[in-house]
Amino acid sequence: MIEDRIVFDGEEILCIYHKGIDDFATINHREHITLDGKLLEFIERNVDSDVVLNKVSSLASIQGVLSTGEDLNPYGDMASAHCSHYIVANKPSFLLYSDAFTSNDANVLVKLLDFINTYCGLQFKKYPLHLGDIFIFEPTLVEVRGNEVDGVDGLTLTNIPIDSTLIVHFKRYDDLGDTEYIVDTAIVNVERTYTCINVSSEHPWQSFDIFVYREGKLIYKSIDKSIVRSIHMTIDIQGEPVELSLKRLGKTIIQQPSEKETFTVGRVIEPKLLREYNRQIVDNVALYTDDVNKILYCGSDEDIQIEKDYIIRQLKHADDEIVICDSYFTDYRNDKDKDKIFEWLAILANMSAKSKTIVFYVTRKDGINRAFTADELLRHIPLHRIVANYYRKHNNSLGIRCIETKIPIHDRFIFTRTDKDVQCLVVGTSFNSLGENFHCIHQYTGTTAKSLYESIMNNAVQPHMDGEAKLL
Repeated sequence: MIEDRIVFDGEEILCIYHKGIDDFATINHREHITLDGKLLEFIERNVDSDVVLNKVSSLASIQGVLSTGEDLNPYGDMASAHCSHYIVANKPSFLLYSDAFTSNDANVLVKLLDFINTYCGLQFKKYPLHLGDIFIFEPTLVEVRGNEVDGVDGLTLTNIPIDSTLIVHFKRYDDLGDTEYIVDTAIVNVERTYTCINVSSEHPWQSFDIFVYREGKLIYKSIDKSIVRSIHMTIDIQGEPVELSLKRLGKTIIQQPSEKETFTVGRVIEPKLLREYNRQIVDNVALYTDDVNKILYCGSDEDIQIEKDYIIRQLKHADDEIVICDSYFTDYRNDKDKDKIFEWLAILANMSAKSKTIVFYVTRKDGINRAFTADELLRHIPLHRIVANYYRKHNNSLGIRCIETKIPIHDRFIFTRTDKDVQCLVVGTSFNSLGENFHCIHQYTGTTAKSLYESIMNNAVQPHMDGEAKLL
């Protein structure tokens, strides 16, 4: 057998064996990287079958056939595999965290699982507790390609094992793509070695399942596959990114929207476009019923770049509208605060959303403004190069609407909208204080984000507007 082992910091964390492919030349291969200051190794070699059987003899196991393309099938779409999964009770020590699971622990685990995928072909991100286990795989390869005879679409299969039974289900889907119908079945008893086997259906079909049995046992499974007879190509013409050299917020790159062009070469056996489109609709419905609240903890000067990039990622995905509700957005104590205000204006101006709005309150003390009004922002634009350049290039306009309120709104909200998809960040400090104190950023999606947007705009902003202006 061929043995593939993953060793981390001297501890074996995964061992898989490939059975039935011993005709390969003697293998002695090793790859390694350093991860979190520790050595992560991939080691491949030939081993005797008796050694493997002795190693797993006392372990509980699950055995069965994996379809092509399964996460735990190391051969991907190339082959189906009989898998013997041996469960090891003593898990790798790094999985048994004595303290709280940290972001560094998560990063180490992700990189380790990527390393396993690269060298072993296993997708373990859904199954981290399988680490430490032992797998024995025996692949069965069946080559499949599409054919057409007298206008009838079919399949050509090669490499079918002798003395086996081949079963092919041809399938079609309803208009929603939610229900599959088996419109035809081909059954072939493979009694001798065939160069190739042709099967077809006179009924229109979109996808197929293949099963191969030998002596009544399943040895090959490939489900929900389709044959591509054309290529749909979409070319993204990426706009030149805007690079802002900000004095206070650091170097900032804002990627501009791309233009798409699609063309088709050849034809397809009715790909499952309706089915995929229906899945998108279902996903969108799920989005509006999902009240998941994700939290990003931030604080200190070192985190301002992380926070800035996190906020920009949300802003740049908004096609229709951006609304920033920060009552103290234009507050300033010193020149550093003033720089930050106009740098965020430059970032917002470079976003591609059709509508961009800032809602703020003008702080006053002893009758003296401690914050810029919209008119004062406009007058100060020429004094700040980073925003003045954009202003001049775009016909003396930033394209930003300013709304002043009569009373402050305590929390800071960032709303982004594309069609009906509303997302919301609730930030525990003002934009001009990011990185200067400890706070949280909460992310809301679905019905919660939509409800927050409607509540803030209808109940907090509209009834208390004290003025509206555009930075033109």
